[in-house]
Amino acid sequence: MSERDIKRRIRSIGEVQKITRAMYLISSANSQKAKDRLSIADPYFTRIQETMKELIEHTDPKDISLVTDNGPKRRAGIIVITGDKGLCGDYNHNIINLAEKTMNELRYSYLLVVGAMGRDYFIRKGYNIDTTLPYTAQDPTYASAVAISNIIFKFYRQGLLDEVFIVYTKYITSFKHTPTVLRVLPLDQESLGVKERQRSHIMLKYVPSPQTVFKILAESYIKGVVYGALVESYASEQTARMTAMDSATKNAEDLIDKFKRLYNKERQGKITREISEIISSSNVLR
Repeated sequence: MSERDIKRRIRSIGEVQKITRAMYLISSANSQKAKDRLSIADPYFTRIQETMKELIEHTDPKDISLVTDNGPKRRAGIIVITGDKGLCGDYNHNIINLAEKTMNELRYSYLLVVGAMGRDYFIRKGYNIDTTLPYTAQDPTYASAVAISNIIFKFYRQGLLDEVFIVYTKYITSFKHTPTVLRVLPLDQESLGVKERQRSHIMLKYVPSPQTVFKILAESYIKGVVYGALVESYASEQTARMTAMDSATKNAEDLIDKFKRLYNKERQGKITREISEIISSSNVLR
């Protein structure tokens, strides 16, 4: 490889390194924004969950829909949350693998995919997915969570679905995020923190009725769960991309150092050859 080729490679890798650094900074900012959104919304939905728990403890759970199971499960709905883009390590690969495993284990009849990477994959594989709305994984909003929740509420109440699961990436720390399967419908007492032995013998009166109050709370709670899954997945995707871009930037630096050493070696060899030629010419002239 000539000196010119080596210098061209160094410049090319340097340009790529600028891009990976910029993508790292963008992903870092997006990840922090997602975590801020989650920290703001979490207290509100946690309080809703606590209120639902108190309501169940002081009423007969048989009188509350969305909580008790309705017999054997025949039709499951699955919501899969992936990313819209690549360059984030094995983030999309892991969540798609878990989604396919879950789909094989369940008798599912409805599949909704958030994120272009997952949507393209499942369409390419011949799966029948809901494409009525262009669900994007970028910049998740509560409005998106409401739209998704309303669809699953409708199918669940019509008896078209017996249960609904979300397959998403749970954000734990900046260095740890885990693909997770979460059942959102029907709600169970355990997921709400209610244990049978903790149920109160004191029954409270709710106006206009326990069912009406619980229905309002449950819908808000499930919308919050969907929103949380969207935001956690987005934060996980961004941190995964940060890790990938940081690694790419370091690899680019190593390559630049390697080519610089090669360039110096070639240059030194060229100088040595020129000196040898001068010495040889001098001896001939003598």
